[in-house]
Amino acid sequence: MSIKSDLGYSYLVYSGSDSNYYAKNGTTGKMDYSGSNPVTVLSSSFVGLTSGRTWKEKVVIKGYYTGMDQIQIPSYTILEILGSLVAKPALNKDFIINKNATDTDIEIYGGTINGSGSGQTVDMNTIHISNTTNVFIHDMTVYAGHRETTTMGEGIRLYNCNFGIIKGIYGISITGGYDLIKLWGSSNCSVVGNVINGSGGGTSRTIQLAGGGGSHTVVGNTVSGSEGGIKIHNSYQNTVSGNVCYAVGRGLWLLEGADYNVLNGNVIWNASGYGIDLLTSPGVKYCIFGNNLFKLSTATTAIGIRMSKLTSKYNICAVDTNYIPLYSTLKWNGKIYTDLDTGSRIR
Repeated sequence: MSIKSDLGYSYLVYSGSDSNYYAKNGTTGKMDYSGSNPVTVLSSSFVGLTSGRTWKEKVVIKGYYTGMDQIQIPSYTILEILGSLVAKPALNKDFIINKNATDTDIEIYGGTINGSGSGQTVDMNTIHISNTTNVFIHDMTVYAGHRETTTMGEGIRLYNCNFGIIKGIYGISITGGYDLIKLWGSSNCSVVGNVINGSGGGTSRTIQLAGGGGSHTVVGNTVSGSEGGIKIHNSYQNTVSGNVCYAVGRGLWLLEGADYNVLNGNVIWNASGYGIDLLTSPGVKYCIFGNNLFKLSTATTAIGIRMSKLTSKYNICAVDTNYIPLYSTLKWNGKIYTDLDTGSRIR
């Protein structure tokens, strides 16, 4: 049975006046499911979608919910949020995940999702989608998850996914948080037009590409107030362009395995450490940096571009297209610090 709806949704989940929750069928108008737990009713609505479908069907959840259990989204499903979803304290697992070991065509958008509840003693992410093809997460506010004993909670993580888009997110870090957006072992994803506020605490990198994989585009994002603006670690063939990194420790941060990357047309504003930093073993290779603009903080240790011959090889840094102003009277140290090995060049 297909339950594609003329109303634009297959199910609408909402809170009734009697403190119960209901799932209204978008085609028949009937209340197919009800109960005292909103996550149970939402899960029932996912089960009620067309069996064996190869197209996406939408479930809308309307209202403001706190103390929620984990939500599991199956393949070919859109979850639209009209309101907010807040994880319960001590949930101790990722808040919103995909349902199966492998999934495809999952979309989440709208409203606010908050995974920052207290009492978390295990690593947990607000949205954690794994082993899924065709992921679209967009146009919403996301508070990072966290772990009280360490700093490993994240906002959105795509783990071993292929072809994903994260777009139009307002991401907020919290004390005990980590990355706001992380692509871990994923490939062929785009992180586009997001605004990340990393000033809430933790050791946030705001956006991180890591864990293998690559061929991502990170374009037109604004990130601020974190230890590292955009970090690439064991991820390759990425394009990082047109981003603004404001009030960060490192603007663009490349660690080992961050090879064959292009960093072009980014603005690094008020960085206290480094505009672009390549300083780690065994090094970063075959990257191109150009047309970037740096304005560093007043810290005397601030450096525009840092590279080391012991670690970073065969990179091209087009100095004439990286504008690094020198403001010595204000103790801005917008210089290039580099000790190049054979194969790297600055021109």
